[in-house]
Amino acid sequence: MGFNPAAKFAVYPIEAPNGACPVLHRTILTRHSFIGPQHPNLGILTRILRMLANTLQHAEDTVEKLGLLAILDAKPGKEQDLATFLESAQPLAMQEGATVAWYAIKIGPGQYGIFDTFENEAGRSAHLTGEIAKALFAKADELLAKPPQVEKIEILALKPRG
Repeated sequence: MGFNPAAKFAVYPIEAPNGACPVLHRTILTRHSFIGPQHPNLGILTRILRMLANTLQHAEDTVEKLGLLAILDAKPGKEQDLATFLESAQPLAMQEGATVAWYAIKIGPGQYGIFDTFENEAGRSAHLTGEIAKALFAKADELLAKPPQVEKIEILALKPRG
């Protein structure tokens, strides 16, 4: 059963387990004489494709899709106190399992921010009611010139680490 480049194309459906990976939950385009229903390795190839489908599904599930951007304006004379507060919140962010990435940032003189990312709305909602938000709002009158401006954002594209 050698490879025949002149052979006609055939389509054989491969079912992805539990609806995994819509990209691979399509069909596999093969050549009759190369990989067909009678090919001795079709079962192995199907298992490899299912494992790949599960791997890709997991990768799709871990991509950050949502975020928060909070803009914080420090009261005059409280800039360093706000910066110190934000730095001290990092251990709290590390404890949030649903927060994928968390950044405390300085935007400019007297203006700071928090940017974080989440896989889903449940993670974002948990963060908005979590320990960092509670601590920030408890200190808002002392540190902030005005209430924080919090924007829910949607991530359109990202460059993964690595």
